[in-house]
Amino acid sequence: MPEAVDAFFPNSQYDGVIIVGIDNASSHGKFSRMDEYSPWPRNTSFPLPGWDPDVDYSGGKGALYVDFIVNTLKNYIDSNFRTLPDRNNTAIAGSSMGAYISLFAAILRLDVFSKVGVFSPALWFNDSAMLNFIQENNIFADLTVYLDVGTLETSGMREDFPEVYISGAEKLCVSLRKQRNVTIDYHLWGGDTHSESAWAKRFPEMLKLFYC
Repeated sequence: MPEAVDAFFPNSQYDGVIIVGIDNASSHGKFSRMDEYSPWPRNTSFPLPGWDPDVDYSGGKGALYVDFIVNTLKNYIDSNFRTLPDRNNTAIAGSSMGAYISLFAAILRLDVFSKVGVFSPALWFNDSAMLNFIQENNIFADLTVYLDVGTLETSGMREDFPEVYISGAEKLCVSLRKQRNVTIDYHLWGGDTHSESAWAKRFPEMLKLFYC
């Protein structure tokens, strides 16, 4: 990721950005990452064969996580670094479950975020809750959304995961386009897998949309 960002900015007209990486809470429990990255419990009607059954009890702490980002982390960064703290210069982004919570955060806190990067969103975690959340919320301020998915978002647990991820991204795209204040840039990346290397390669596309 740092290499992709460094390669992007010398070729752009923008002075640069401050990127803050947030470690997940995996050290606090096997599914603590999913607890933090979803404000809702997992949709257990979507089977995950071979996974630890405890995954069915994960999720639900996402609102607390967003509160930490907005009221603790962002305040610290703004106080200690040369930021432009207004919403027009503040974005949030993530991949997979990180994309799921980032989209939730951007809509929940439109007073803070004006841009969101949604890479390979794990909408399967609870698709109905997220889609209902988008539908029921009035996105009252301009929100720029970078949304993407690869065609080979694979998992050993389900052979249909590539189709599941593509379908989920397309559902999000349709739902978000119904909101009048949303500008969405959607990409389907042929051959890309569910991997850090794929997201790093695509990260400059989001930067181009947000800052060029």
